[in-house]
Amino acid sequence: MTHRGRPAWLIDATTYRKPLDREVQQHKDRFFRLETVARTGHRGIRATQPRGTRTYSAGLLRIATILAASGYRVAYMRIEDAAARLAESAGDDLPGVLAFGAVCPTVPACAALAAAARERAGDARIVLGGAHAVVAPELTRARYPGVFDEVVSGFDVDAAAALVGEPPAALAAPARHLDYDLLPRPLREYGVNLMTASGCPFTCNYCQDRLVPRLRTAPDGGLGDLLDRLPRGTPVHFCDSVLGGGARRAMEVCAALAGLDHGMVLSCDLRPELVSVPLLEALGRAGFGEIRLGLDSADSDVLVTARREVAPRRFPRVLQTIRDTSELYVSIYMVTGLPGSTHATLQSNLDVVACLLEERLADQIKHHVYVPYPTDRCHTGTPEARILSHDWSRYDRNSFPVYDLDGLGADDIWAAFLAMEEGINTSWTKALDVGLDLVEAMPRYPDYNGAVYLDERPGDSSDDRPGDHPADRHGESGADGAAAPGGAATLA
Repeated sequence: MTHRGRPAWLIDATTYRKPLDREVQQHKDRFFRLETVARTGHRGIRATQPRGTRTYSAGLLRIATILAASGYRVAYMRIEDAAARLAESAGDDLPGVLAFGAVCPTVPACAALAAAARERAGDARIVLGGAHAVVAPELTRARYPGVFDEVVSGFDVDAAAALVGEPPAALAAPARHLDYDLLPRPLREYGVNLMTASGCPFTCNYCQDRLVPRLRTAPDGGLGDLLDRLPRGTPVHFCDSVLGGGARRAMEVCAALAGLDHGMVLSCDLRPELVSVPLLEALGRAGFGEIRLGLDSADSDVLVTARREVAPRRFPRVLQTIRDTSELYVSIYMVTGLPGSTHATLQSNLDVVACLLEERLADQIKHHVYVPYPTDRCHTGTPEARILSHDWSRYDRNSFPVYDLDGLGADDIWAAFLAMEEGINTSWTKALDVGLDLVEAMPRYPDYNGAVYLDERPGDSSDDRPGDHPADRHGESGADGAAAPGGAATLA
């Protein structure tokens, strides 16, 4: 049992700041300026409030909410702030519990802070949870023996109980699902992400969400609790892997949201396989202005390798149905370097980008490089990936690859990534029919990815090729890492 007189620190390590390669910075800067142009001129998005760019972990905040309701002194903080606070604290202000909500690339930073906490508060209980802990607990214990008292993958009250070493029955039921007053900054400064279901009904073999237990929360995702806290017109994203966890429940979620006079501008993630006219009409009634769909690759062989069901040739028909039925803003996800990729995959991806943007079937295409996040089932993410660096802090979606594939080295994958970044911006500029002067005059769209990659680091440049990084010679570094999808109410 943890001593209740000392605080429980809930340390959010689910996002990070990382300097990017200078060429990537330039592409991303232009991308976010183009996004401002695209969203400003779109009829379906009527947000009157800015999107917050700070982030919080809903799962970690849920743990904090339960513990605060149970009489614990709780402090929720970013990992960037925790080291200084640890150095300044003494006596009963030292933590009795440190709980990290982490993703794979931030685990080294959590381990470094845990070691410092052992020095300052040796009897503190130190626990690692979050998206990474759910899928790779044994691997993490083996890599960091004795660093964490426990690596937990429980949910909700079970996770809170594991954190403080008490039985679940000893903890109280909070009046609200999330106590936003525990956040260190006002809620309006954050990008608001809600969840109605964890896990995913699909089994793409490169995605960790297939390994997360499938659980459901309230069909409105807690939006009803926010109506007295956020002004109308605030952008709110539903971050389920698939809205509601599937087509039928997505309709139930839409019905619940349509019953609220919320006035927010909603967005969500869907799969093209689930798009139908009834669902699109329900999304409109519920207040959704944007949907995000994963294509991932235009190469059919890559999608077969990944166990993706939708074929690239069907994708334009799905998008045309959306155009014919709704005014939704459509964002598409694509990934460079998925297992099975070849040199020809790049040209296929560039061709589909030009088609989707220039024919106005998509309003935006987001893009990143594949990252082989490890799991206990497969330490290399997928068997096809050959790992070049075991420094998890470098496992970043916009940085030089930490792996290679048959027929494609890391340099080839990186060159393809850069070509896609440039190709997306070129096709998007053409589709929007705007001059470069106008684009450069626009502010960057307030996106948290822009904030963590570009803001406050105007002169940074990073080149993380294997052999150039000290961690490749001397083991793990303590640098921060990249964001990854989270689960439900775990410690992430």
